[in-house]
Amino acid sequence: MEVALAASSLNFRDVMMVMGIYPGEETAVGSDGAGIVTAVGDGVSGIQVGDRVAVSAYGCLRTHITLPAAMTCPLPADISFEQAAALPVAYITACYGLEELAGIRAGQTVLIHAASGGVGLATMAVCRRAGARIFATAGTPAKRELVRSLGAELVMDSRSTAFAQEVLDATGGRGWTSSSTPWPARRRKPPSRWWRTMAASWSWARAVCARRATTGPNAASCATVLWIWWSWDATGPT
Repeated sequence: MEVALAASSLNFRDVMMVMGIYPGEETAVGSDGAGIVTAVGDGVSGIQVGDRVAVSAYGCLRTHITLPAAMTCPLPADISFEQAAALPVAYITACYGLEELAGIRAGQTVLIHAASGGVGLATMAVCRRAGARIFATAGTPAKRELVRSLGAELVMDSRSTAFAQEVLDATGGRGWTSSSTPWPARRRKPPSRWWRTMAASWSWARAVCARRATTGPNAASCATVLWIWWSWDATGPT
């Protein structure tokens, strides 16, 4: 099918790609977008020309994109193209990492690094829906205040390694249940002393790589993403 893109967004992966430091496979820049369906193939059902859709596919920095229907999701009428274009990679990563890899449950503690970024904010939304405790790091006072206002119980400086001890102190030495980090797992490992605080850990890089190995998110995944975003109150991302 073909979509005329009305909005596209950039992720940190795109910045790394342009800088030549992305550790994964090189692809076209821009993997999130939204627009109007302009053509559908014979085998496509449930989507018609003129429908508004979100798109998750490489190469969204263009006017039109051709892609499998499975890599799109119909949009509710009250979600704008700009809002929809900011959702796919961040929320699919958060949902896959927490729900599929970590099996997050109410009462568990999740440490979210770089929580003020797209994946970080999406991860906070998934944690809030699950009833998990949110521990977060961010790089500046303003970013830490934002994260705190969105429900983080413990907020720390991402530019300091002191967060490991702070988490231990806050949990009576138990540490966190799961961790979300933008560091590519194969490029950087935390110091060995941190591992005692981990029961499980996942990286957004791992989640994105797993997503790339398939044909793209299915409609159910996209619907979950939109539902989580929809459930945020007025303090959530817009």
